[in-house]
Amino acid sequence: PDQLAAGGLAWRELRVPDSAAVPGTVPFALVATDSGDLALGSSAGTVALACLLFTALSAVTVAMVSWSQRRVTASRSRSRIDELTGLANRPTAEGELARLVAAGHRPAVLFVDIDRFKLINDALGHQAGDEVLRAVGRALERVTPFGALPARWGGDEFVVVCPAGHEQARATAERLLETVGGPVAVPGGEVAVAVSVGLAATLAEGTVAAALAAADAAMYEAKRRGGGRVTVADDELAGAADELRSALRAGEVVVDLEAVRACSVSEPVGELVGLVVRARWPHAPGGPLAGLGLAELAVRLDLGLALVEQVLAQLGGAFAPDGRADGPILRMPLLVPLPDAVVLDPNLAQLLVRWLARSGVAPQSVAIGVSERVMAGAGEGAIALGDLAATGVQLHLDDFDGRVATLAALVAASPGGLALAASIPALVAGGPGRDGEGHAPRHALVVRSAADWAELAGVPLTADGVAAPQQAAVLASLGVNQVRGPVAGPPVPVDRWRVPSPLRG
Repeated sequence: PDQLAAGGLAWRELRVPDSAAVPGTVPFALVATDSGDLALGSSAGTVALACLLFTALSAVTVAMVSWSQRRVTASRSRSRIDELTGLANRPTAEGELARLVAAGHRPAVLFVDIDRFKLINDALGHQAGDEVLRAVGRALERVTPFGALPARWGGDEFVVVCPAGHEQARATAERLLETVGGPVAVPGGEVAVAVSVGLAATLAEGTVAAALAAADAAMYEAKRRGGGRVTVADDELAGAADELRSALRAGEVVVDLEAVRACSVSEPVGELVGLVVRARWPHAPGGPLAGLGLAELAVRLDLGLALVEQVLAQLGGAFAPDGRADGPILRMPLLVPLPDAVVLDPNLAQLLVRWLARSGVAPQSVAIGVSERVMAGAGEGAIALGDLAATGVQLHLDDFDGRVATLAALVAASPGGLALAASIPALVAGGPGRDGEGHAPRHALVVRSAADWAELAGVPLTADGVAAPQQAAVLASLGVNQVRGPVAGPPVPVDRWRVPSPLRG
């Protein structure tokens, strides 16, 4: 018994019944283990040996079970965390929010976005961008109180689920701003990092989607105010969907046209060759919203297609088709940049078909601006682009910086035009760290490669965000043949647009 107990094994005795007793016999030892019972011989030596044997087998069994459990746990953990930052991932955060709401809690949500992250990524590379993401992730871990959940939402966006509500979330946001507000060491030096934070104090209508939408909208409001701050979603902001819906019905969303001009070495800013469509909401809560910022807000409020429909309606009224005398004849590309979520919406192609039929605008006059990510993608993206191409409109690659995909990956998509990211001109033209010709070597290579591909494909290469003729001249020397941005002139409301006489029928 002592040996069995020392081995951590339970035991009990079995005796031969008296009626069948055999003189001189000793009790059998029955060792009971987790794996079952085993009757052993009668000698003490046999019992001792059995004890040692079962001790060893039990240890091996426990070790194997423990190893298997660790593998299962590790696999489950990997599916719940973001590999780059080590924080919880988006599905985990959504699940935690849903669990809290289902349990009757009213958590607050922080939506965190790194200010000017795209510029950091463009200027310093992906390694620097990844280090900034890790640094913000570490800061979130340090400032998040016990019971709250920090998570990486995707890209440069993070969320914090605060079960204790507004006060806990506000204190966490303030600590985060203090912690992040400083330089971060990256390959090649340091970079200043700041974040914008949106806070949804309560869950509007008790839904997870409403909480996230309110926090996200508040974050964009923080960015609009200059970044590096926290903005609380108040009643006015929470009602942004109703405000925008009313503005669309009342025709308060203005459509502006921005000029696209020819660009050459001899004439960096030349004649008008195209137009870019930008929507603007002058009386948005908190101040005007325009361009993709407005489009992305509309998407988050589930009004993306409604905004596009309003924009198209105004365009159809301003640009009459050939044969009509009550409006100008559109004989230049009209580019309509759209956020990914709208491009991927299966209803967009149907909306375009109806609008083209109703307005009479020639499909080839219209180009949809598509991001590099969607243009190079497969699956859902390829299906959406196929549906759009079937309407007859052109598809232009917009905001290209060579980071999401290589030019080779985009050849199959055959875009009708190529526009460089708005951050490229400032990075390429002039300043320290440039080559002898005043170019940033890495970004100049992106421009030259894009120019070579555009020439082979027979499509224009446009530089967006060009601020001055000097920038246009440098870009022209690298192969850019169209420019847009401040250098091309201020935007003009579509109802005031007059097509220059050489472009009229």
